[in-house]
Amino acid sequence: MGESQLDLSVEIAGVRIKNPVILAAGPTSRNSAALIKAAECGAGAVVTKTIYYKGARVARPCIIKVSGGLLNAVEWSELNYELWVKKEIPEAKKSGIPVIASISSVKNDPEEISGLTKAVAEAGADMVEIATAYTVKQLPSFVKVAKEVTDIPVIAKMVLTTFDLKDIGKECEKAGADAISCMDTIGPCLKIDIETGKPILGKLNGTGRLSGPPIKPLTVYHVAELARAVDIPIIGVGGIMTGEDAVEMMMAGARAVEVCTATILKGPKILGDIANGIASFMGRKGYKRVDEFICLALKQMEERKKREVVIYEGMPPIINPDLCNGCGICAGTCPYDAIAVVEKIAKVDKSKCYGCGLCSSVCPQHAIKLPY
Repeated sequence: MGESQLDLSVEIAGVRIKNPVILAAGPTSRNSAALIKAAECGAGAVVTKTIYYKGARVARPCIIKVSGGLLNAVEWSELNYELWVKKEIPEAKKSGIPVIASISSVKNDPEEISGLTKAVAEAGADMVEIATAYTVKQLPSFVKVAKEVTDIPVIAKMVLTTFDLKDIGKECEKAGADAISCMDTIGPCLKIDIETGKPILGKLNGTGRLSGPPIKPLTVYHVAELARAVDIPIIGVGGIMTGEDAVEMMMAGARAVEVCTATILKGPKILGDIANGIASFMGRKGYKRVDEFICLALKQMEERKKREVVIYEGMPPIINPDLCNGCGICAGTCPYDAIAVVEKIAKVDKSKCYGCGLCSSVCPQHAIKLPY
């Protein structure tokens, strides 16, 4: 099946999006020019950097790379709401794709949320996404006041200040939320320069928040929890770097994904690359529409629970000698000393193998398969 025959479009609360890859709020959505660039690079929709009444003052440095991801202390948009309403949102609308306005309140004031919602809706935003100053329990009340002043869809953005996000999700749905995005960056986190003993980020306390691949497994879990708990669409946010990452998030229950860290590390073209990756996956598996694999993992999980399928006996992996190049990564990481490279091919000692599965996940050649 040719990729041109595939339908990557999704619908979120009545808004049609040409593909499920959305630019998330952050440095790469800082103004209309950045949003338009993202559209040109293949985004299905874009989210503005989070809008407050006043523009942010940002201590520098504010973004650093850590193992696998980023720590950032970039705060909200440096542009005040008037500039967004009068210029940036109307300009971004010229991109031809849906523009989602991210809003919040420094004081966690419902009246500010109400005012900003009305302002961005009148400016032409297609949807509004409500973030919080890391006080997720107030989110349902923010959704309620936003719904009172606008007819455009309202997205409630989760942040991990409680592990019971599904309960907050239910409250947001009850308050009128049209969709949920899960989740915001995780923190506070701290990185120290051991040469000087100083925190690297420039805030007074030196802290930042973690994003990127390290938080993806946590995001996938909470997306799945929310998808089982509510009937409104879920947008997965956190650690999406490839089309495969997006597919995994969608199999957990997300209808679309938002991407930020990948665009910082690799540029906005990664948005189109992720969409193409989804299309390649669909072509390889024979899917015509993304709806065919959304929530697939949830169905598998339910089936596993019904059948009570749990395997306690370890089974050794199967190594494909045609793919194995004898690199030895599997042998070096096996905690049971059960793998050795013999004549440039990995071999498994079945008497030692615990069947843990680690070797399959570290093999760069995809030469190791698990029989489970």
